[in-house]
Amino acid sequence: MDALEAIHARRSIRQFTEAPVPRESIAQILEAARQAPSGKNRQPWHFIVVQGAKKTEAMELMWGALRRREEQGAQLGSSKLTAGYMDQANVFVFVFWSGPEENTLGLPQEFWTIADVSSIGAAIQNMLLAAVDLASCLLNHARRRHVEWEDMVYSRW
Repeated sequence: MDALEAIHARRSIRQFTEAPVPRESIAQILEAARQAPSGKNRQPWHFIVVQGAKKTEAMELMWGALRRREEQGAQLGSSKLTAGYMDQANVFVFVFWSGPEENTLGLPQEFWTIADVSSIGAAIQNMLLAAVDLASCLLNHARRRHVEWEDMVYSRW
């Protein structure tokens, strides 16, 4: 399949089979992300692959957090629906911004933030296109505070 065919064939799938995703497929998807263009070649992304027991543990944490937020009266929006989709998936690839780097060119930090976010978007798009023959879906979440995910449950790829 060529690039334009992959672009036209890509769909957001929210129903998954129980078939395992081969490690080789995951590696190819991550390599496609790594090949994405990035401003000043900063490659401002950090990928964490979660599957197996770590995925189960992550979902337990997520469902627990959703229950606590609901008990506190928080508006969850579509969070429970999203968690349900995630619960079906065999593999998650979390994509994080690696954070601001030293500004050696004297440009405003806003420039670097925009450059990094667009670079991460290109990496995610490459992953989605590399996974066009698998079921995949882009889910977004942004936090203003840093979360030490590795210290919680996630293992590095």
